[in-house]
Amino acid sequence: MGFTLVEMMVTITVLCVLLTIAVPTYQKFTSTQRIKFATFDLMSDLMLARNEAIKRNTSISLSVISSGLCWKDGWKILNGTTALSVHSAIDGVSIVDSVNTSTNCSNIPVLTYNSAGRLSSSVIIFTIDPSPSTTSVDSRCISVDYTGRARSYLKSGGSC
Repeated sequence: MGFTLVEMMVTITVLCVLLTIAVPTYQKFTSTQRIKFATFDLMSDLMLARNEAIKRNTSISLSVISSGLCWKDGWKILNGTTALSVHSAIDGVSIVDSVNTSTNCSNIPVLTYNSAGRLSSSVIIFTIDPSPSTTSVDSRCISVDYTGRARSYLKSGGSC
């Protein structure tokens, strides 16, 4: 009343075939979800910073956690020197802004919203890619215009 060796081998073979099909799909799914979550988190904090600037009638800044770090290492929302919100590092993604296109994170801009909710600095575009790079996963972009409005969209072609 047990399994024969042939039955066990057929079961293992079927399981291996199913795993061969499922694993790449699962990896693409997790990479896509990381991109979506990172985009949502950054969009939420951009909106929070803008709303806090309007609500408090003062300038509010969004910057990386510490100089020399990249956006993927985390960011914070500041009212002067007081941190209103701190977002921790995000694994599996690369977040690059249109001002600092290099990977050394030496010239990361600070986004400052004035009391009217408008961006005090220049227009900025964030590109959120999977890390390590995967061609089968769609990257996303976030653009912040002078009015302070952030907009998220799929990356089309080679750039945002």
